[in-house]
Amino acid sequence: MDLLSRVEQVLQIAQQDGVVRPRDLAERGIPRVYLQTLYNRGLLQRSGRGLYFLTGNELTIHHSLAEACKRVPHGVVCLLSVLVYHELTTQNPHQVWMALPQKAHFPGRVFPRFELSVSLVRHSMKVSRNMISKAFTCM
Repeated sequence: MDLLSRVEQVLQIAQQDGVVRPRDLAERGIPRVYLQTLYNRGLLQRSGRGLYFLTGNELTIHHSLAEACKRVPHGVVCLLSVLVYHELTTQNPHQVWMALPQKAHFPGRVFPRFELSVSLVRHSMKVSRNMISKAFTCM
């Protein structure tokens, strides 16, 4: 596969997913170095360690939720964060609230720009996938 088609693939993934991680490319057999290359060319912006999105894409108020879901894919957005997402409150939390299964790996210092508050859940969680902004999904 030539350079141009791989670059187009990465840009297409960024357009579809909104936030791209290096592991998203590795799963598709695309070398991770393309993210840094496109970042250096100004086609991608970095919103956090290992998180990239298309330059020129307008960030929504739910971008921090999308970042949290990419960083903690086994977490579930909960509490005040869900109320804000569904526009059921006027508060604007400075944290993203997520629930994790009891034996899940606790993410360490995940976000440089905002905190991640995690509550442990004792019961097994079966949560439907929900769209956040573009194609940002949480499980």
